[in-house]
Amino acid sequence: MNLTRRTLLATAAIALVAPVASYAQELPRNVRMVIGSTSTGGDTYQNSAIVAEALSEQLGINIKVDAVGSTEAFKALSRDSRGSTIMIFHDQAYLGNLYGREGYDDPFASYTVGPTVAINPGNAYLVASDSPYQTMEDILSAAANGDRVRVAIQPGGVSEIGFSAMKNAAKVRAPGSEANLVAVNTGSQSDKNQAMWDDLADVINGSVQANEQYTRFVTTITKACGLRGSPRAMLRSNKRQRQVWAAQHAMTCCNMHPQ
Repeated sequence: MNLTRRTLLATAAIALVAPVASYAQELPRNVRMVIGSTSTGGDTYQNSAIVAEALSEQLGINIKVDAVGSTEAFKALSRDSRGSTIMIFHDQAYLGNLYGREGYDDPFASYTVGPTVAINPGNAYLVASDSPYQTMEDILSAAANGDRVRVAIQPGGVSEIGFSAMKNAAKVRAPGSEANLVAVNTGSQSDKNQAMWDDLADVINGSVQANEQYTRFVTTITKACGLRGSPRAMLRSNKRQRQVWAAQHAMTCCNMHPQ
């Protein structure tokens, strides 16, 4: 048999396709993609949904995102023996371990870590539009003057790292003032948002993409719903009014990045 260049290329192609086809047959038909967030409105869910859709189309299988939170996500991974559960998470998976948070194993020792699929620079410190703190300078000055500033974060998460940076900036500026920056331990994005709307936090760490929508509502909403009174009064009113208040007054300072 004479081996021509075409024969060699065809043989090589078959050799490459065979393992891929064999691997595809081994994939489960349905895959659960758990994420380390309980919110379906944040950037973690958004990025995961994009990846899940692309992988489903490419591999010909069904992949669905399940926003269960970090603790439950790690439990789901440890319970799965069929390989039908995968997890997408951000730096919190490692940062939680570095910070010694309960439930955060070393991901590099306990799991097979895949590639980075998204990088999101869009986090910021967010305040209500009627907040006395409109810049980071305002927050640090308030802390230096003895005012207590409540900051909503997710313990063990990226927001805690940002809060550490904020406290360090306060300490450098006025030693001792960092004690006036008080952490309000909440959960994922929706929990931090709710803390602000319920007047439990003065500042939150949040995703610009998830919260930019709240900067677009105008006073026509108030007129349409017939709302009157101060934001404080609206907070004490019914659920619909609270939602409208949040839309009007929440998070208009998305440029408050720590330096």
